[in-house]
Amino acid sequence: MITLYGLFTTHDSLTSPLADDGERNPHYIGDHWTTFMDLHVMVFVGFGFLYVFLRAHSWSSLAFNWLAGSWAFLIGILWYGFWLRVFHSSFEHNMIKLDIKMLVEGNFCAASILIAFGAVLGKLNAY
Repeated sequence: MITLYGLFTTHDSLTSPLADDGERNPHYIGDHWTTFMDLHVMVFVGFGFLYVFLRAHSWSSLAFNWLAGSWAFLIGILWYGFWLRVFHSSFEHNMIKLDIKMLVEGNFCAASILIAFGAVLGKLNAY
């Protein structure tokens, strides 16, 4: 995962609230920060402690939730970035820009995986 992020991603340079010409930057991180944090808390705290109510799997379900959520978050960003490159640009080597919108997309991917994880929790095990 570290190798994939090192080869295919870069940080977005448009994180300043002002663009180069002094006007408001449309990609400013503060505009999407509340969306990102609300989703992040829902995924890792909300789903995590929602699954703790199971008597036999309480703390292991929390650990599996955080493990599956973090991997789904990382893989979701790469997967979304790869398909975005395929469908919306030419096939030249464009780096995936890690901006706040990509982090929100990663949270949506983690949420969908954890909803599916909750459907089978208690019926399947990790072995």
